Amino acid sequence: MATQINEIHIAPLAAAPVEAARPALRQGRNLLFVIAIEAATLYLTGGILGILLGLTASILFSQLRRFGR
Repeated sequence: MATQINEIHIAPLAAAPVEAARPALRQGRNLLFVIAIEAATLYLTGGILGILLGLTASILFSQLRRFGR
């Protein structure tokens, strides 16, 4: 059952970039331009998430170190 829940949540995320590109392509934008914009957006989003994950891990490890004393 957990697999079904994960599939439900992952499917819209996988389709989101395609749905976001359709209006730009209808306006006559170049496909490479649309792909470049989406790649930059995903790169920046990944960078922000990476920073948040790093901060969370840092706080967690500092608390664990303090707890272990």
